[in-house]
Amino acid sequence: MQPVDAADLLQMDIGSWFDRTHPEVDEKFAGKTLDTLSALLEKYGKHFRYHVELKSEDEELVKFALADIRKHGVEDNVRLTSFAFEQLKRARLAAPDIPAGLLVRDATRLRL
Repeated sequence: MQPVDAADLLQMDIGSWFDRTHPEVDEKFAGKTLDTLSALLEKYGKHFRYHVELKSEDEELVKFALADIRKHGVEDNVRLTSFAFEQLKRARLAAPDIPAGLLVRDATRLRL
């Protein structure tokens, strides 16, 4: 994968990919673009439950995600997850009231 600027990413047509990979679905999504987290929370508010994955290890990401979550008052509708343990530690320190979960790539090594 190549790095993509956020402004370019928000303009990409993600719907066409879905149409190609899910031809059995009647509704077509060509031309649909991504929403920012803030736009998504603004649009759907408390009508949904959100699984917000903290994808980057950037220390500022947790702060920005929590600001959007709090701005829209959806703390009770969110679960934060990440493969990056340090991100979850930051999230728990900043928002102990919001559930958080560690994602794992290979659960076969865990004794569940």
